[in-house]
Amino acid sequence: MINYVDPAKVPGLTSHTITDETNGRHVHITHPLLKDAPALNERLKAEIARQVGSFTTANPRADRAPYPEFTMDWRVVAQSPSVLGIRLRTGELTQGKWINSQRTLWYDKTTRTPMGSADLLKQGGALGELAKIVRAEGMERKSSRIDGARIVGNPMVFDSFVFNRKGDLVVEFDDYQVSDAVTGRVALAVDHDKIAKLLSATGHRAREARIGQQATHPVPARRDAGQVFSPDGAFPAAKSSRAGSVNCAKAKCVAITFDGPGKYTPEVAGVLKRHDARATFFTAGPSATAHPDMLRRLREEGHLIGNHSWSHRTLSSLPQSKVLDELERTQDSVVAALGQRPTLLRPPYGEVDDNVITVSRNLGLAVVIGDVNTHKLKDADAATVEGFVTENVRNGSVVLLHDTHGPTREALPGMLRALADQGYKFVTVPELYGNAVMEPGKVYLAGPNVTSAAVPPPPGEGHGDKHRHHTE
Repeated sequence: MINYVDPAKVPGLTSHTITDETNGRHVHITHPLLKDAPALNERLKAEIARQVGSFTTANPRADRAPYPEFTMDWRVVAQSPSVLGIRLRTGELTQGKWINSQRTLWYDKTTRTPMGSADLLKQGGALGELAKIVRAEGMERKSSRIDGARIVGNPMVFDSFVFNRKGDLVVEFDDYQVSDAVTGRVALAVDHDKIAKLLSATGHRAREARIGQQATHPVPARRDAGQVFSPDGAFPAAKSSRAGSVNCAKAKCVAITFDGPGKYTPEVAGVLKRHDARATFFTAGPSATAHPDMLRRLREEGHLIGNHSWSHRTLSSLPQSKVLDELERTQDSVVAALGQRPTLLRPPYGEVDDNVITVSRNLGLAVVIGDVNTHKLKDADAATVEGFVTENVRNGSVVLLHDTHGPTREALPGMLRALADQGYKFVTVPELYGNAVMEPGKVYLAGPNVTSAAVPPPPGEGHGDKHRHHTE
């Protein structure tokens, strides 16, 4: 078991997002950057470039669904005055199957040196000795179906070391790296007394950073995805602090929504405040965890926080248990930041299936898609984004924007002025429905005043494209 550290308590840490959909590939990466650790930042960027480069080479073009997908999220696994550990989790979807991998990078603050997991061991034969220990223990666990011949003293095999709070070394392997069977996560905890003599000076500091510590940001307990349960009544439903200040039965209303948050979110929040506009922000889990202060600012300024999954994987490509994990982690992150639980879900890429509907219903989440979708315009200039939105908004529209994209930030002031001149009031999504309750598990494309026939196709998509989301 890995206990994670609250990234909001790591000085100078910020979360950044990279997205790309060139040639049909879906790439979504969240990664940390450290203010006073430029060498670590460069190592992280190089690792991301390496992995994305391999994915791009293997998937040069995709013309139809399921599209190849690359996601990366991260967690802090150790933090002390002398050492920091960052665990990157990567998922690649090709030919309808997800392959997961982990890579843990370490930063020795005393020497300002970034390093891989194998560098926590002494130079020389320490890695080979560890391979022997892990191979022997793995073969003893017959149910794991580990192929011992694949466990060799190679840094690419041993690229994810984490210490648990007992001080044991947790060694993680990628999918299919040490077994041909579909085994799920493969990890072994090696007792400290077996590997203490193999650790380098940085390795000992990394262990000391975790030993005896409780999880400050624990992983949610796994639940049975088929179990129907009520949302935890201990936490009130997320709600705008100014909900009800506009009557959308009488006023022209539009719900501006953002998928993020990102580096432009503070500026976006400032623009919204100057225009007396409230919005709905759908947050990915790592961003919520790293920036709870930003979520609190958004709530205090009248905005609403929704769930945008943890790693931004296409939820309809996952089994029900994984959908639950994606959504519940983010629910817990928002609750930790705000003391409120989201009631809205924006599924990545707008794709849902029966599993997503079932889990959303059980978690108390209504599914919001949006009828004015700028998704395909994230590389367009600000004037194009502004023009598309202002020309297609109707009374009751839900506008999908990304506060991770520069053109959106640039287009927002003119967009809000133009819509205000047309008489629109800016509200959160539930306010479009007035006193009516948005039902968990139900999919909403737009407010009640917008019919499906009036919804424009997303820019750049032809009429022959196949969509898997449902609309009501």
